Amino acid sequence: MEKYEIKIMEVNGDCVAGHKPGDSFRMEGFKTPGGLCIHAFHALYPWLQVLRFGGKIPWEKEKEVSVACPDHKNQVVVKVFRIE
Repeated sequence: MEKYEIKIMEVNGDCVAGHKPGDSFRMEGFKTPGGLCIHAFHALYPWLQVLRFGGKIPWEKEKEVSVACPDHKNQVVVKVFRIE
């Protein structure tokens, strides 16, 4: 079963979901990670699918991707790591 770690890297402003740098979430298989803001998950979902199907994002290290949530005034940067 595929496993991923989703980690909050930066919070620029005030995250309405209360996320702080260092917060971490685990995702296994087809279940969404509990407690992660739905807007952040929505932003990272397409990139997560690339990793899930064995793809690589050319500007990122293999098996990981960084994504920013859509709130441009209170932006949260999230990093996803594929765990072997």
